[in-house]
Parts: sequence; C-alpha cells; structure tokens
Amino acid sequence: MNDYWKDFWTSNKIIKNANPQLQVGRSIKGVPINEDLWRQTLSFLSHQLELNKNDKLLDIAAGSGMISIPFSKTVNSICSVDVSEELLKNYGDFQN
Repeated sequence: MNDYWKDFWTSNKIIKNANPQLQVGRSIKGVPINEDLWRQTLSFLSHQLELNKNDKLLDIAAGSGMISIPFSKTVNSICSVDVSEELLKNYGDFQN
C-alpha cells in the first residue's frame, strides 16, 4: 500500500495552521474560504444528502469534523475517519 497521503497529512505544515479551513487546504488562492461560502457549502450538502434522524453518516477524510459535526443533530449517528491522527485530535476544536 502506498503511504503517500498518510505521509502527506502527517508531515505537512498546513495541519499546524490555526485556521481550520487552511488545516485541510480548503482555500481559494491560498486564502481560507469565508464563513458565508462555508455555510453555502454545508447547505448544498444538506440539500443533496437529504439526511434525517434515521440516517447514519460516514465521513471519510473527516479531518477536524467541519462537515460531520454540523450534521450531528440531523442524523442518528456519525462515524468519522481520517488518515491524519493530528487532524482527528483537533476534531471539533473549530466550534465555539
């Protein structure tokens, strides 16, 4: 098995960034996406997935949970996995 992505997410400096969007490389020309665009993204996902209380959500490449956590009140349960232990350690830290 090739460990490219595991090595990338273990050693990449972006994980240490204070901005959770930049930690996972979610940016436009190096600038983290803004809250409005992120809310629009989550709204789009919600509409497309049509999640409800009976659903179980699997978040692959979950990072710090920026997608799965907002849906946690919508679904029955969530399983979040990521190759980066460092990002999983920060799971949910972006919330106020």
